[in-house]
Amino acid sequence: MLSDRLTELQESGLLEHVVDTGTPIAVTCRLTPHGQRLWLAMDALHVWAGAPTDDGGNPVPQELHAHWGF
Repeated sequence: MLSDRLTELQESGLLEHVVDTGTPIAVTCRLTPHGQRLWLAMDALHVWAGAPTDDGGNPVPQELHAHWGF
């Protein structure tokens, strides 16, 4: 199911797969510039859903969520 969703995101131009042919072979998925434009909407959804925010009402970055208990 995850593979299907990733394929859909790639086909829609939001995601790209990058294959590193080293040892071991690694595949990385990353947002395309088109996909990166969704960050503002995703931040707004996080705030709406109750994600932690700073004093200015901005979402706390993902890497800091552990500090907040998420």
